[in-house]
Amino acid sequence: MNRIQKIYKDNLYRNSSYLILNSVVMSLLGFLFWFIATRTFASSSVGIATAIISAITFIGQLSLLGFNISLLRYQKFNKEELNFSVIIVSLITAILMSTIFIIFVDFISPDLAILNSSLKYAVGFIVFGAINTIFILLNPIFISDRKSHLVLVKNTIFSVLKVLILLLTITASGLLFSWYFSAFLAVLFSLFFIKIKFKINFSHLKEMFNFSLFNYLSSLSLAAPASILPLITLSFLGASQAAYFYIVWTICGILLVVPAATAQNFLTESSMKIRTWNKEYNKALKFFLIILGLGIISLLILGRFILNLFNAEYVVAYTALIILALAAIPYGLNQLKVATLNIKHKIKPVLLINASVAITTLILALILANKGINYIALSWLIGNTIGLFIGRFFK
Repeated sequence: MNRIQKIYKDNLYRNSSYLILNSVVMSLLGFLFWFIATRTFASSSVGIATAIISAITFIGQLSLLGFNISLLRYQKFNKEELNFSVIIVSLITAILMSTIFIIFVDFISPDLAILNSSLKYAVGFIVFGAINTIFILLNPIFISDRKSHLVLVKNTIFSVLKVLILLLTITASGLLFSWYFSAFLAVLFSLFFIKIKFKINFSHLKEMFNFSLFNYLSSLSLAAPASILPLITLSFLGASQAAYFYIVWTICGILLVVPAATAQNFLTESSMKIRTWNKEYNKALKFFLIILGLGIISLLILGRFILNLFNAEYVVAYTALIILALAAIPYGLNQLKVATLNIKHKIKPVLLINASVAITTLILALILANKGINYIALSWLIGNTIGLFIGRFFK
């Protein structure tokens, strides 16, 4: 009991545990959401919806402009002004990015041309692009305030509501609406718990610029595979295969969150305790490797059963599921290395590591896509392994 209390009092363990619990809750409710969706709609419809969600997610990452990392690193600034500043700038960017995507969607992904087929779909996409960006940005705002439990609350609200709304829908467009509207309500709830002063502090933004710029490019590199691989799958293999890939990626998402959450809290805690960051690093490494190992073993044993719950046809993606699960190990080591480099303010190597992962993954995926989703998953494993090798050259 004393050991449990000691672990809970440790900020890194406690806040990481909240984020991992958040991942578990989101994953379980996400499984329920996609269970309902895959048994209600054709895999081709699910594939189109997942591709749109992936595009929205990437636009959200584009619109963060690196502030998601800067919020964790710069603890000295006025929180109220900083929060408002990054929200406004990111919101404007999201609207612009979503609009550009709609205009060029025929070129970017012809399979998603439905988005500019009517004003309703176009406006919905742009509005949700803005909402989703704030939804993502709230996570680092809460983490930087050491309020990771609010990340759990926000995402639980989102996950529960999207399931309830989906149960009331009967069309494929309702699948997207359930996602859109639930995110909006979760954001609305969260705004009551963040510190905001209605003033854009340009001096804060200017001081963070270089750090944010490199981390922005780094974050885009990190987010690119998750958002672009489903689009590659859709383009080369069709909507049904895109649905299979998105489901196994979603399942493995719980594994990726474990090291990502631990690395985020490691960065926050070590930024406040620069002299003892080595101790924090060892704690973070041990913590995520134990949980990650248990997760991978669980998927090896239960993977086929889990896929069968969605729909019997999804079991064909079991091999891709295991490949993605194994990729969580080099991915996690890369994220901890990146957090260490950010503490030391070595932001160029951070960009190099994440960019090498993204470029290797996407190039291999484009070359191997016609062979099937197993090879697309393998490209992610190889990409992260390459990033791990490159990271060894930086101290």
